Amino acid sequence: PHPGVKVLASNPLLLTLLAQVYQKGNTLPTRRGELFGKAVSAFWDQRRDWWASTGITPELLERALGSLAYHIHGNVPTGFVDRATVKQHLRVILKDPIQVSRVLEAADNVSGLLASRGASVYGFIHRSLQEYLAACHLVDHADPAMVGAGLAEHLLDPTWREPLVMAVGLLSDPGRSGQLTGVLRQLLESEDPSGSILPRREMALTAALAECESLGDDAKPTVERVAAAILDLYAQREGRCRYAPLRYALRRAFADLQRSPETAREAAEAVLCENVVSDNFERRFAAIDII
Repeated sequence: PHPGVKVLASNPLLLTLLAQVYQKGNTLPTRRGELFGKAVSAFWDQRRDWWASTGITPELLERALGSLAYHIHGNVPTGFVDRATVKQHLRVILKDPIQVSRVLEAADNVSGLLASRGASVYGFIHRSLQEYLAACHLVDHADPAMVGAGLAEHLLDPTWREPLVMAVGLLSDPGRSGQLTGVLRQLLESEDPSGSILPRREMALTAALAECESLGDDAKPTVERVAAAILDLYAQREGRCRYAPLRYALRRAFADLQRSPETAREAAEAVLCENVVSDNFERRFAAIDII
């Protein structure tokens, strides 16, 4: 099944947006980030004149909601905030009070991506949409180093796994050419206190690579390091890696690399092929088992 269809189809408004996205191109984007982005654009399109009359473009709406989603995702486990908080974070991006009022009006009428839950309480209509918009905020910076630092801050936090994965996918868009490789390298070199026990950093990166549209050849060394670290642990059949759930997770990480752009697939396959003929029996056995 498509990775985003079940999520969007679970909500009537999102299902309508999904149908609009499909109708425009007679197909659906394969990446969740792209699919959710087109859903936001379809939502804006439903009331194009209404939004445009106050100067709210699809990009501006996405950035404003992203500021709010980032705050909610990191600070409010319930997903619900009061009206004052909504205004505060919308104003970070929307400088015109009329624009802020327009977003709140859509929410009050339960006709927006943000919806009123009664008694001046608001929340996004689906958590996955909140995660996507938080991802947009994570990459909303012109300096790739700042983007990488922001992503590294959340890399090992399970709460931020989905926003981070989609954020890396967004960085692979053609319009952001040149940013992704540096950010991947920055993430791989970030601190991981338990890295010698469990490669959480590398496993998060494999999931993120599967969300990417494309990768430059200069990303190959980084992907090879990721694949090698995961294979190293998989080869340790004693100790912690004798547990079936961990071995399954490590195999799934290689499966993610197989679903990634060609550059990542080739890098992972190169690591496996090199180890198939390794003098180290455990590594050779691990590579054959993964293949």
